[in-house]
Amino acid sequence: MLFRSYIGNARSAAERGAKLTRQLLAFARKTRLSPKPTDLSALVTNFIDVIESSLGSQVHLQLNLRRRLPRVMVDPEQLEMALLNILMNARDAMASGGVVTIATRAIHLNGDAPMRQLPEGDYVAIEVSDEGTGMSDDVIERATEPFFTTKSQGKGTGLGLAMASGFVQQSRGRLEIESELGQGAMLRMLFPVAHDQDDEASEIGRAH
Repeated sequence: MLFRSYIGNARSAAERGAKLTRQLLAFARKTRLSPKPTDLSALVTNFIDVIESSLGSQVHLQLNLRRRLPRVMVDPEQLEMALLNILMNARDAMASGGVVTIATRAIHLNGDAPMRQLPEGDYVAIEVSDEGTGMSDDVIERATEPFFTTKSQGKGTGLGLAMASGFVQQSRGRLEIESELGQGAMLRMLFPVAHDQDDEASEIGRAH
């Protein structure tokens, strides 16, 4: 029994190490993306079993997914990983449980595009809102820095939001955070609508 315990601990450590390596590679933008025209609402729906299992029984999931949204050019597997990292942060911010909402919607950026450091045009957003402890302005400013975390030692790597932000930027989008202390948080991933899909795929899929 003791030998099996050692094997189990070793396997668990190896899996954690492999996950950390994948996140580091993604953050360093050495992971080659395989972008495809993707319906964000359909991606969430197809990924829902993994999401619910990861959130646990104390967190209630609410969906507000728009139908017939324009497609965006993203790597679906990397987007699932980014979404899962954001959801884990939302879960951890609600120690006593609560509601996490995933929403999708279309957004047109016009006069506010420069402020968001994006070109004008049409985008699709996927938003994750929670009822957790929220973030101060100082924490929001540093939230996407690699290895920055407000969790206690051993509870987080500080790579989740850094990886998500790096992936969204590599996909020509933007990760936005809206939060106040004690008022929960909302994280939004914005992706441009895929108009010329062939050109987008060749450009984004190029190694960085």
